[in-house]
Amino acid sequence: MLICWQSDKTMAHVYSNNELVDMLLVYGECRRYAQKFPRRFHPSARFVYLTQRARDTGKLQENRGNHAGRARPLRMMQAEEEILDIVEENPTTSTRKISHQVNVSQSKVWQTFREKQLYPFHIQRAHALLPEDHPKRVQFCEWLLQQNNASENFTRRILATDEATFTRNGINNFHNTHIWAVENRHEIRRTNFQQRFSLNVWAGIVAGKLVGPAILPDRLTGLDYLHFLQNNLPELLEEIPLHICQNMWYLHDGAPPHFRCEMQSIN
Repeated sequence: MLICWQSDKTMAHVYSNNELVDMLLVYGECRRYAQKFPRRFHPSARFVYLTQRARDTGKLQENRGNHAGRARPLRMMQAEEEILDIVEENPTTSTRKISHQVNVSQSKVWQTFREKQLYPFHIQRAHALLPEDHPKRVQFCEWLLQQNNASENFTRRILATDEATFTRNGINNFHNTHIWAVENRHEIRRTNFQQRFSLNVWAGIVAGKLVGPAILPDRLTGLDYLHFLQNNLPELLEEIPLHICQNMWYLHDGAPPHFRCEMQSIN
């Protein structure tokens, strides 16, 4: 409701909803919204619903609260149940597949998920363990805690090592990889080359200091690993303080070449 006082401030004129909408339309036409803001989204013919709502209710915004108690159609309720059943049976399915199965729009599937507080969580990769691995890991952890309690900063004297193989293809994650453009440029990223190569890289860390990296043979054998420990590792440890090296524990990463009997006799 709009009240305008006359100049003598003795009378007030109340404009009706229709008058206010006409003022709004004429004002918008005079302002030429589309010409002034060519890059903005321009309202379509459905704008008439906005004007009709203003004429009927005196409000430009829709009162969404009135829909809270509206009963949903039976078909929508059945669709939501089907969507939830599919997700419960196969939690890794996609919204696109569900929309095809239930014959509803993909936005309806997302709406159902939001209402039921279902969120897409990424799957994490973890080491595959055997049943006999658990007691061995518990035993190692208990031993490590005992050693650390008996000797202060025991864990800082452990040279933790690992090996990784790097290939020409690398590790590609295209989940969030995209190119912004007006038209599809059909960009590609070459992978799976016919000519392949790889590098077997060793590295370690002790007392917060990085040791290495070092390049190992592609197909590492026990003798190759033994040669590395006896000849290459001492050079890599030259920058580590002597008092740490003298009391250092070497932690293998568990690769098959590390289990040769000769490895356990190295000091």
